[in-house]
Amino acid sequence: MKQTIFNYFLVTMLLCPFFMQAQNVGIGTATPKAGLHIVSDSGFIAEGAFGNSAVLNSTGSGSRFIFYPRKGAIRGGYLDGASVNFWDDASTGIGSVGFGNNVKALGFASVALGVGVIAANSFTLAFGSYSNANGQYSEVIGNNSNANTVGAIAIGNGVNAGYTSLQGESAICIGNGNNSGFVPGSHFATGTKAFSIGNNCRSQSSHDFAFGNDCFSGGTTFYDDIGGRYAFSFGNSCYASGIYSFALGNNANTNMHAGSMVLGSRIDGVQVYSPADYHFLAQFAGGYQLQSNDAGSLGVYLQPNTSSWASLCDSTKKENVLLMDDDAILKKVSSIKYYSWKYKDDPDSRNRHYGIMAQDFYAAFGKDGLGKIGCDTLVNPIDLLGVAYSAIKALEKKTKEIDTLNVENDALKARLEKLEAIIYKNENPLLK
Repeated sequence: MKQTIFNYFLVTMLLCPFFMQAQNVGIGTATPKAGLHIVSDSGFIAEGAFGNSAVLNSTGSGSRFIFYPRKGAIRGGYLDGASVNFWDDASTGIGSVGFGNNVKALGFASVALGVGVIAANSFTLAFGSYSNANGQYSEVIGNNSNANTVGAIAIGNGVNAGYTSLQGESAICIGNGNNSGFVPGSHFATGTKAFSIGNNCRSQSSHDFAFGNDCFSGGTTFYDDIGGRYAFSFGNSCYASGIYSFALGNNANTNMHAGSMVLGSRIDGVQVYSPADYHFLAQFAGGYQLQSNDAGSLGVYLQPNTSSWASLCDSTKKENVLLMDDDAILKKVSSIKYYSWKYKDDPDSRNRHYGIMAQDFYAAFGKDGLGKIGCDTLVNPIDLLGVAYSAIKALEKKTKEIDTLNVENDALKARLEKLEAIIYKNENPLLK
C-alpha cells in the first residue's frame, strides 16, 4: 500500500508542471494555446548528439519545424512540390539554418531564408526569393538572382555575380536586371573581383567596375578577357571596353581602345567614341570651364561651338593695373631670338615647332615693377599676347609717325621741285 501511494506521489510530482487541454500541451501554463505551449523564464533546450546515427528523412509536403542534432541544423517553414526532400539528410548541411518556403541550406554553415532560395555551398547566405548562393563564401540577397563563384555577392533583382563556378571569383553585383542570362540588357558581374551596381550593368573582365544604368566594362568575352581588364564605366549607357579604359557620363564609349578615357554628355542616344588607344575625349555641347582657385573666379573657358580656350580677362576681376611702356616693350621684343625646335622627349624627330624660349621671355618680361610675371620654364599665352599687342601698338605709333614724315617729305619734295624749276629758268634767260 505504501509503495502504491509513493508511486502515485512520484508521478504527480513529475507531471505537475504539465497541463493538457483538449489536444494542446502546456508546460508552465494551464491554458495552452498551441499544440505545445511553454511558459518559462529560463527558456527551453532541445539536445541531441552531433553526428549520431539517427538519420532524418522528413520527405513530404507541409509545414514543420525541425532541430536535427545529427548535423546541428535547424529548419522551419513549408515544403511542397519538387522541394519536398529539401530538408532530408542529404540536402541538409552541417550547422546550417533554413527558414521559409521551399528553402535549401545544403552547404556547411550555410543559411537559407525566404522563398525558393538555395544556399548550396559552404559558408553561404541565400536570402530572398528564388535565388541561389552557389559559390563557397558567396551571398545572394534579393529576387531571382545568383552568386555563382567563390566569394561572390549578388544583391537585388535578377542579377548574377560570377560566370561559372571557377570564373568570376569575388565578383559583386548589386541592383536590378532581368536575369535573362549573360547578354546585353542583363545585370551581371562575371570578371574576377568585378563590380556592377545599378540597373542592367555588366562588368565581365577582371577588376572591372560598371555603375549606373546600362553601363558596360570588359572585353569581348564574359570572363576575364585580357582586352577589357581594369575598365571603369559610370553613368548612363557608358561602355569601357578597352583595358584600363574609362567611360563617364552619358553615351560615352571607349570603343575597345586601351587606356582611353571618354567623358560624354550626349542626350540624343548617339555614342561618343574614342578614336585611339591612350586617348582622352570629352564632348560637352555646353562648353568647358577649368577653374584654378576655390572661388571659381580664375581659369580658362571653352565656349560652346568654339575651337580655342579663352582666358578670364574681365576688367572687374583685375587690380593693381599698370600701363605698359609700348616703346620699351618693342625694344625688348626685338632683342628676343626666335627659333625652330623640337621637344627632347618627342620620339618623332619630324615634329618641330616655331617659337621662343621661356627663359628669354622671362628675362625680358618677368617683372613689371609690382611683382613677377610667369616663370622661366613656362610661357602663358595671355602674357605673350599682352606683350605682342603692346609691341604692335608701338609699331602702329611708329607707323603713324612714318606716315606723317612721308607726307611732310612729299610736301618738301614738291616745294623743292618748284624751287629747282624757278632756279633753272633764272639761269637760262632763253627759257623766260
